[in-house]
Amino acid sequence: MKTGVKMLAVMLFTLSLPVSVLAGSGDHGNPGVVQPQSHVHGLTYAQWSVRWWQWLLAIPADQNPTLDTTGEDCAVGQSGQVWFLAGTPGGSVTRTCTVPPGTSLFFPIVNAEMDYPCPDPTFQPAPGQSLEAFLTEEVRALVDLVSDVRLEVDGRAVTKLDDFRVTSSLFYFTGDPSLTAVFDSCITGSSQPAVSDGYWVMLAPLSRGTHTIHFGGKFAAIGFETEATYTLTVE
Repeated sequence: MKTGVKMLAVMLFTLSLPVSVLAGSGDHGNPGVVQPQSHVHGLTYAQWSVRWWQWLLAIPADQNPTLDTTGEDCAVGQSGQVWFLAGTPGGSVTRTCTVPPGTSLFFPIVNAEMDYPCPDPTFQPAPGQSLEAFLTEEVRALVDLVSDVRLEVDGRAVTKLDDFRVTSSLFYFTGDPSLTAVFDSCITGSSQPAVSDGYWVMLAPLSRGTHTIHFGGKFAAIGFETEATYTLTVE
């Protein structure tokens, strides 16, 4: 398994939203949760997961939302009709922040990504194996270790979270070098390939007012657990 693996277990309003189906009208029974096979603003869950990683890994450590302990950095790098929430690189956190009305929220409950190249010389594709196949195999094996995922929105548990596991295709990102010592020893500071896997959720726009989002999970086999609570004010 890769040295310095990123387990950013992280890893969220009602306007006309261009999605195929909302889970509240489908078989998941979770009002406001967009079904994982849907398209939101033209992108699939897998494509949004790529956007999330490109957003997160480009932000320096001193402003990175996954390292934020209060919520003061939740607006860093955010724009458009979808905002991202972040979890933690381990442990529990409580954050408070304000989001614009009419904004959908996308976030991983538990996730990971594998990128290349790395200082570890053994982290290489097998002979004849493509880089995408190699990174996909590695990251899926890691996320297979997830033993628990949970999400509550305003005190209501979201169910059937196993259906929300998403694996991306090979993508490219440029990570900030300050993150190398924090949670990814393989970041080079220039464009590099990666594959993501994890449990992701898109929430339709929340109503104006205050909302609580609580999510987390664990990799019991390796003793890793994450938990995040957001108090969001929509105004």
